[in-house]
Amino acid sequence: MAARDLLEKAVAADPQQALAHSALAAAWQTLGYDTKAQEEAKQAFTLSANLPREARLVTEGVYREMSHEPEKAVDVCRILWGYFPDNPDYGIRLAVAQTSAGHMKEAMATLEALRKLPSPTRDDARIDVQETMTARAMSDTKRELAAAARAAAKGRSQGARLLVARARTMEGAAYWDLGQYEQARSAFEDGKRIYAEAGDGLGVGEALNGMAIVLQEQGNLSAAAETYKESIEALRKVGNKLVLASALGNLGTLLEAEGKLSEAKKMYQEALGISREIGNKSLAGTDMDCIANVLLAEGNLGAAKQAYVESLKIHREIGDRRSVAFDLSNLGALAEVQGDINGAMEFSEESLKIFRGIGYRYGMAQDLRNMAGLLTDQGNLSGARNRAEESLAIYKEMGNRTGISDDLVRLALVAMEEGRFVGAEAQAKQAAQEYSAEKASTNEAVALDILAESLLRQGRMVEAQSTIDRAAMLSEKSDDRGTRLGVAITGARVRAATGKPSEATKSLENVLIEATKLGRVDVQFESLLALGEIEMRSGKPTAGRARLATLQKEAEAKGYRLLARKAATAKE
Repeated sequence: MAARDLLEKAVAADPQQALAHSALAAAWQTLGYDTKAQEEAKQAFTLSANLPREARLVTEGVYREMSHEPEKAVDVCRILWGYFPDNPDYGIRLAVAQTSAGHMKEAMATLEALRKLPSPTRDDARIDVQETMTARAMSDTKRELAAAARAAAKGRSQGARLLVARARTMEGAAYWDLGQYEQARSAFEDGKRIYAEAGDGLGVGEALNGMAIVLQEQGNLSAAAETYKESIEALRKVGNKLVLASALGNLGTLLEAEGKLSEAKKMYQEALGISREIGNKSLAGTDMDCIANVLLAEGNLGAAKQAYVESLKIHREIGDRRSVAFDLSNLGALAEVQGDINGAMEFSEESLKIFRGIGYRYGMAQDLRNMAGLLTDQGNLSGARNRAEESLAIYKEMGNRTGISDDLVRLALVAMEEGRFVGAEAQAKQAAQEYSAEKASTNEAVALDILAESLLRQGRMVEAQSTIDRAAMLSEKSDDRGTRLGVAITGARVRAATGKPSEATKSLENVLIEATKLGRVDVQFESLLALGEIEMRSGKPTAGRARLATLQKEAEAKGYRLLARKAATAKE
């Protein structure tokens, strides 16, 4: 910020100084203000006509890069390096431009050409830093990690502390992508320590953000929350809006996992405001995606879909494949709750294909779990179990405790439908204990809901009642309406089984009304099935049979073949 202030004074003193505008553009970019950076870069380019050829080309290259004209930036940087082939700055700039333009092979070739220059130029650690960035853009995580390690080693030998810190945080990101969380945390902590010793507040904020992400995925939510807050405080001090928006969004995901949807939404909305302020389309799209997730959990399906679609459009325009895959996955989740099983499967398959193509294992595991749920709805239990087990294997390799618990919940549901109630009980209980340790109350309520049903199926009424009571207590603390309705359905089943069919029926009718208002077809079907089953057992077979026959037809039409089979069995 101090550099920006001085450069603004320089520009005010001599508005015709092109290089001052260009330097100010770089300062704005470092602070995360894309739009302001573009404006200054354009002004610099406009004023550069009378500069020497080299300075004019440098100014134009900065302008083309910041104006998101990657092909033109590549052309300018290629000319610049052609005139000055011994200057590594220009070769690195060319590799940066080629990476931004999506020309990864050409970027790697440029970096290899730099390594063929005479020593010490070829040993410049910035070449390895840029290889790290290009490899990350290619989703070549192993190469990314190796390049970052080389950069760190060269930085140490040269006594370049900030270079080491940057390389270590890059290593942390690569380890995170590989699911090697302990190594990732160690690298981020190392980077943070060096940045702090050097007084680099921005570096400290970035490293803390990375550390918090790792802690969150390891299931240590309380430590992650505190670390996010430290990161946000550090970033507010240095004024870097880009990383601040990222940290706010990350804290939002943690609050969302805890069931604190209103607090999460505030974080996402602040992050979105910053993303729009600085003109960062990619981050704005991601923030919209996160807000849509909250809207979905709150039951506002129309607004959620609108936000998902807008986010997908943005990410496709800028070519962010990973974010596109997440958008598709989220649209699949939305389609599922709206009763479009076939559409949901198409979204999930397209998303999984992208994640596999870029080698992003976390996304692959998430989609495999989602597909397991869809296959369960379709009645393909063996396929569902295989997908969930494949997802579980990935999360175990990564050491992702939350992901492991999510898959245990999915496997417990499959086991329940296969009639393996004891197995379902064990898996649901393990997941509930893990969620409890993480203080992830919404997820714990879901696991306890499944545990209560498994106990009910075994005839263990007292345990089922106490378990569903705790699930209800947890779900009431959450803003997730879908979870509350699901718990209410199981609670009604338990009441009916313990001789209170009228109470159960009234509760289910209320669930049905709310689910219909929300457009939650999945919850409507489950509540109708429970109502029909209770009617069949409580002296109302005619009404129950009619309800179940209608449900069977509607569920079959929408692809809910398992539920249709259960309705058919219940009405016999």
